Amino acid sequence: MLSELLGIWLGGDELAIIDSHRDSVAVINPKPISTLDFALSKNETEFLLKAGRAAAMRLVFQRKMDSAPTEAEVKAAEDAVEVLRKELTAARACRRHKRLLSLAGLTLFAVLLFWFREYLFSWFPWPLR
Repeated sequence: MLSELLGIWLGGDELAIIDSHRDSVAVINPKPISTLDFALSKNETEFLLKAGRAAAMRLVFQRKMDSAPTEAEVKAAEDAVEVLRKELTAARACRRHKRLLSLAGLTLFAVLLFWFREYLFSWFPWPLR
């Protein structure tokens, strides 16, 4: 077991290993969260935890382990994850639009300031060129 983990850590063939051990790996879909998102909100952290829990529940159910959850419990957990995923996707789109609008506003302000610098700063004792 330890040699397999070490091989995964040192090798770059994670997808091949996951495919070969598909029945014993809980695959988690983290979208819309990227591996480059470092400052996660409380909702994003909760989403990742619930997604991991739902994936683990699915794995335990499929392997028919002792005290495995029922199909209804697994489906309810997966549905809850999908609801959170939609909420996060909408919230992230809203944040992205706000950032783009802020950037567009700052760009417009800078362009207007440049174009009208002669009128705005005509009181300067020296030219602005």
